[in-house]
Amino acid sequence: MRARVLAFACLAAAGVRLAVAQEAALSLRLPAEEKVAFHGIARFDGAGTTASPMLYPAPNLAGALAALVTHGIIVDSTARAQRERIQAQADGVLEPYRQVLDGFTYRELMQQALERVAAPGPKQLAEFASQPAQGLFVESAPAFAMTQDLRAVVLDNPIVVRAPGGDGKGYAVLVRIVTAPLTAEDPLRYWFDDDASALKRQSAEMLADSLNLALAAMNGKAPREGPQRTVRYRQGNEEKFERAQVLSEHCDRLLLRNLRGWLMSVPVACESPPARQ
Repeated sequence: MRARVLAFACLAAAGVRLAVAQEAALSLRLPAEEKVAFHGIARFDGAGTTASPMLYPAPNLAGALAALVTHGIIVDSTARAQRERIQAQADGVLEPYRQVLDGFTYRELMQQALERVAAPGPKQLAEFASQPAQGLFVESAPAFAMTQDLRAVVLDNPIVVRAPGGDGKGYAVLVRIVTAPLTAEDPLRYWFDDDASALKRQSAEMLADSLNLALAAMNGKAPREGPQRTVRYRQGNEEKFERAQVLSEHCDRLLLRNLRGWLMSVPVACESPPARQ
């Protein structure tokens, strides 16, 4: 998965370039929170919540990232209590491993991811209190969620990229990445043995992929544009549907831009029927 996403991120074959990034350094800003956000995937049907697009202007997005919770759902005050109860129940799937997850910091996650970011020049972490300096300045608030069957991990990452010499507004996008369904016989052991090393490694790869997609899309076009269509994909043992443009297509993975403008990298089984027009 990562190789295909990185190939799209390079975009050289598609003739798309990253303006101002060729010689620039990249600074990845740490979030204000210390612990990586990790939840169980919850169903909010009937809880008074709705999916929301990224409505924040880029200059204000950094402050708005904290309001964007897992899976891009914005919660109003009347639904918050009900949503919190539903989320707490969903988080139960991870409760036996909460101590391990609470020890997983954004500093550790982002340092591992930064090594996989396909951008030229030196790359470094920036403290939350840092201000944009020379080079690309990237802000993000990655949140992870595990399916209830423990077969897939979902990342939602709102990202802002500010280029040197710009007007400070930057480029803003939300990237969602869904892993292919895990085939291991015992997903608990796979994810959480050895201090959850497999889960930490997967999380770092997903974060790097999301950053690569955002950087690639910042000043360029996707390899292919097309009409909106209904696309099937897998999220653990469930089949999901998304109305989206297909930007890149492989046997087992699609890169989409959905109706909200999000970029989505999702798994599709080879034997799946073609997307419905």
